[in-house]
Amino acid sequence: MPPAAALSISFTRTAPEDWPAPWQKLRARVKRGWLCWTYWELGQDLCRGADPERLRVLAQIVASLHRPAGTNTFWPCTLAALTDGEQGRTAFRRDLFWSGVRELGVRMVVSMGDQASIAIGLPKEAVQPLHWDIRNGVILCTVWDFVRIAEQPSRLDDVVVFLNNMFRLLRL
Repeated sequence: MPPAAALSISFTRTAPEDWPAPWQKLRARVKRGWLCWTYWELGQDLCRGADPERLRVLAQIVASLHRPAGTNTFWPCTLAALTDGEQGRTAFRRDLFWSGVRELGVRMVVSMGDQASIAIGLPKEAVQPLHWDIRNGVILCTVWDFVRIAEQPSRLDDVVVFLNNMFRLLRL
């Protein structure tokens, strides 16, 4: 594997006070944690009410990992624009995703699905389930999205085994 410096994702680090208002408002609600979850619909789930099925699957994965309270945080790669001209349009903001990861003290990101993984800066050819590398000094794990997990329920267990193996390997 190339050195971590060779695996950077380009972004402009932005101070929280310079973030657009919807991102600042969300940051005020999100707790710090070393394990960050992201997926394409997370901004919608956090700001407009969570999809019950995504919430159920995510809660099942998180509970199955048996990590102590305060481990997990949730930070979106997309957030619906709230300006009059863009009402309801979802836009990804790689700079705000990675700036938020830094702000939240994250050491590991779990990116669920191809769409989120590409949005945060992974090249399409590098996106594959149950894979990890180091990007921007953070361990980045890619897993299936909720649709793919629902298609084959054993994938949920595969995600839990993969992440628990990562925790052991990295002594987290």
